[in-house]
Amino acid sequence: MGFRRGILSGAMVGVLAVSLAACNSGDGGGQKTKGQVESAVGSLTGDAKLKRQGQKDELVGGVKKTVGDVKDAVHDATH
Repeated sequence: MGFRRGILSGAMVGVLAVSLAACNSGDGGGQKTKGQVESAVGSLTGDAKLKRQGQKDELVGGVKKTVGDVKDAVHDATH
């Protein structure tokens, strides 16, 4: 099982790196996506710390995105 988990972890780290590079936006959406990927990788590999970190990033990214959306709506309404 350890060998299989090691292979899975290596493959998932590659997927995670590609996903993180593609989601590098400042609106929180990228952080939310990063969190979703981290959480999924943590679940698949049994890494509770990575899963928790992913859940945290997902939450923080969602809040940042919501704040950005509100700012955009206020800006649009006033201009």
